[in-house]
Order: sequence, then C-alpha cells, then structure tokens
Amino acid sequence: MKRSDTFNFDNSYTKHNLTVNNPNPPIFLKPLFLLTIIIISLSFISAAEINFTKNSSDFNQGETLIAKISGNFLDKPAEDNVFFYRGHVRIPMVYEISEVNNDFYIYALLSGKSQGNYSLSLENVRYMAGLQESEENIVKNFTINQNISDFSVEPGFVINDTGFSIEVQNLQDSQIKITVSTSEHLLSLKEINLNPGETRQIDFGLNNEEKSFSEEIKLASSKTSYSIPVFITSNLTSNGGIDNNVTSNETTGDGQESAQKESFRFEPNVVIVSMSTDSKSKRIVYLMNTGDKALKDITFSITSALKPYVTIISSENIDENSTGRVEIIIESDTEEKLIEGEVTAESENFTSDLKLTLNFISDYVAPEGEQGEEVIVTTCIQLKGNICAEKEECSGETADAKDGVCCLPSATCQVIKKSSTGKIIGWTLVVLVLLLLFWFFKKYKKVKPQIKFPK
Repeated sequence: MKRSDTFNFDNSYTKHNLTVNNPNPPIFLKPLFLLTIIIISLSFISAAEINFTKNSSDFNQGETLIAKISGNFLDKPAEDNVFFYRGHVRIPMVYEISEVNNDFYIYALLSGKSQGNYSLSLENVRYMAGLQESEENIVKNFTINQNISDFSVEPGFVINDTGFSIEVQNLQDSQIKITVSTSEHLLSLKEINLNPGETRQIDFGLNNEEKSFSEEIKLASSKTSYSIPVFITSNLTSNGGIDNNVTSNETTGDGQESAQKESFRFEPNVVIVSMSTDSKSKRIVYLMNTGDKALKDITFSITSALKPYVTIISSENIDENSTGRVEIIIESDTEEKLIEGEVTAESENFTSDLKLTLNFISDYVAPEGEQGEEVIVTTCIQLKGNICAEKEECSGETADAKDGVCCLPSATCQVIKKSSTGKIIGWTLVVLVLLLLFWFFKKYKKVKPQIKFPK
C-alpha cells in the first residue's frame, strides 16, 4: 500500500494521516517536543563573546579601546591569551586584562596605530559553547579611521577599594575641554581644560560609606567620549583582579612550564612637542621592560620625516622589571612646521612604537612646567610606580618622573627609621670623657703637693 504524505484537517487520527490543527498534541510527543526545544536552545546560546563598551567598532587614532568578554570559561583568560592583529599580521599593543564577577575587561591604547582593519583575538582558552567544549578563537574585528581622537584615557577600567585616578591626554593641537559625569558615589572635578599634548590625572574619591558598588564614569569632549567601568569593593581578593604576568618559573594550566617572554613599551607612547623655531629641546620618556627577561642590544629607528630633527640617546640594555631612560633630542627648523612620525625600539623580534609630533612655532612661549631645554614627559603613574611620602624612602630603583622621583614597581616606599648611630656616638663620647676624668682624678689624687718654705 502506498504511504500517504498528506494531512487531514479534521480532528481525527488515521493510520497514515496526522492532524495538525489539534491544539493539544499527543501526550507521548510532549516530552520529546520539550527536549528538542531545549537542545536547540542550548545550541544557540552564545558561547563567549567580546563587546566594546562603545556602540561601534570604529575607533579614532589614539583612542583607548575598552571591551568586555563574557562566557562560560573553563580556563580563565590571561594576558598571554590576548592577541591583536592588523589584517593577519600580529602586532604589539599596550593593554591590560582583569576579571570582575566572572566577566573579563580589556583596555588597549591605540596610540601610534595607523588607519586600517584590526582584530582583537582571545586564543588558547577553553570555554563552553552550548553543550560542547570549545577552544576556537574568540575574535572581534574593529577599524581605526583617519581621524585623531580628542584624548586618550588610562586605565580603561578601574578595580579598586578606595579612591583612584584616571589619566587623560590631549591628542589635538588645540585646547580641549573634558566633562566628567559620575554618580553620587564619587567625587571629582566636573570639567577640565587640557592644552595641546597635556597629560593630567583626574582624581576620584568615595563620597559615602558604601563599600561596594559599580558604575560607569563618562568622560567626554566635543568629539570623543568614553564609558569607563568602575568596580569598587572592600572585599578585593585575587579573584577580583587577576595577575596576568606568567614568569619563567610558573606553569601554565596544562602543567607545562612557560617560556620566558620578552615585552617592552614606551611610556608614554604618544609625545607632542611644541617649541620655538631655530631652537633646541630635549624630551625624556622611558622604555619599560614588562617581560620576563633582560632586554639586550636595543636599537632605535626614526621615520624619515623626523630624522633631520631628532636624535635618540638611550641604553642598549634594560634589566628585567626595570626601565630605561630615553632622551629625545630635538633641533627645530628655522621655519614653522608640523611634523609627525614614529620612533621604533627593537630588541630581537619585538618592537614598540612611540608616535612623535613636532610643532615648530615662531616666538613660541612654553607653558609653565615645560620651560627649559629638558622636559620629563613620563608620569609616575605611567611607570606603575609611587611617589613616596615625605617621611618615606624607596627601597629600590627610582626614576625621575614628570611629577617627582618615582619609586618603581620593583621597589616599595618604606617609612624612614630614625638611626640610633648619633645617640651611640654621643653616649660613647660621654663615657670616654667620664673615664678620662676619673683616671685623671685618681692619678693626681695620690700625689701630695710639696710645700717649700722660704729660707
């Protein structure tokens, strides 16, 4: 008998026909139907994804990229799992990653990156994709356009249990105004004005006794805006913010020892210099060794546009967890000019770029803080260090920063202990004097004076 593939639209069941307009399907089909729906739903659950905090994947040059990574991770993403590409070529990038409430946040400084197509990729991390375990790369594409961002920010997110600062830098050749918007939880300035190339810290304080909260700080100029996630908690643990640096003695998740990693970066990596024509000036920046081994045979190259005006003086070697002073000597032209280019540091197979803009202006008068031939550009916060208090001293390496003598991350600020050497010397002298007096008295006490009578 030939099988019928037609449907009857009455309310009865036949041997070969199935009614479709019955609102109540057969009881034996209900569990199967629900199970199918559940399996299909799970298969469509987003496994892991990267989302930018701005509603666009188009960035201006110099802008700070901020992204959130969500997913059911079996391996926690760390710094070694984050990669940046231009097209299909891997590129160096200054970035940080941390975990908050099972989500991960990344910010990257796009300073010095030219126009083009880029991607952020999370690699070699296991996560759940529906019911399946996956290790496919999690990729988010973005573009950098031809426009210059008004300003950059660092850091791009905040995880803290007290007050904090956010550093902003004007990337334009004219003054800009930045407005600051926060909730009632935080105290800060409402707006600041930045001169061309100026870098400034915006300080934030806690406004009440609430110990844990999260919010977004809004920083905006006329053409650029940021939403910076802030997480304040009094219960910060190692889970609140992860240390993403894997040293050469640590092991990875599979128990295999990781290789030593070379990495370094300019701080800052964008420098804008305005100076008078036919003059000479010097800018001091630092090259930070952020890897796990010493840097050797560092070479510097300068793009052709800058070569007639710029000379670089720096050490060829930088120890592990240390910084190298880089002197940028600039001799301006006799005519007004605006010149842009890059200084590239290279060691073995790793490079780092510094974007340098020179603005030669007739009869230019430098603002307060930039007067004199030598100007330190790098701040202590950029070096990830601390400026010790009046009654403290640094236990290790220091560096001259824009805002003072910086105690570098490899050292700590310690309270100066009053030396007891002075007291010991003082009491020793007192004892010696007393002993001398005692000896003198004892010696001459036994000598009887001879009295001679006149004849």
